[in-house]
Amino acid sequence: METVSDPEARRLEVHEQQKPVVAWMKEVMEAKRLKPTPWALSAGLARATVNRALKDTHDFVTSTRTLFKLAKAAGVPPPIDLGTGSPDIPPTTSLGPMMVELLRVMVPDREWSDDLQIPLGRALRQALLEMAEDGEELADQIAHARLAGRMAARSQLREDGESEAHEND
Repeated sequence: METVSDPEARRLEVHEQQKPVVAWMKEVMEAKRLKPTPWALSAGLARATVNRALKDTHDFVTSTRTLFKLAKAAGVPPPIDLGTGSPDIPPTTSLGPMMVELLRVMVPDREWSDDLQIPLGRALRQALLEMAEDGEELADQIAHARLAGRMAARSQLREDGESEAHEND
């Protein structure tokens, strides 16, 4: 993201980035019949966290860490590409194609569908965001990344097996 020096332009940029966060929060609140303060408290956050984030005058983008806590408390999947996370973690749209290409190199005799890009990218981004937030050591992060790759490969193999079984019926 490009840094904006003009304070008013920066404020407008922040508000634009916060809009999808607010939309997600409102969607979850409606679907789960949540009120802002109890939701924040159940997530282990300050009482005003959700209310403040929902206001038009809020001049900060809600952090990915906060959104993960709110998602967990509400029992919904976290919004992986919203909020301010680690700037070192690429977006889902970059991670997905990288993962599919990695699988094609690791297991070249299998057909790896491009349809895997979004789910693999989301899964990898979520794992990386969680690891960055938890402050795990690099060795643990590498082990988690290897495990995620193996799980993705197994998932594809199962799907391929199920497709072949249905074709033989």
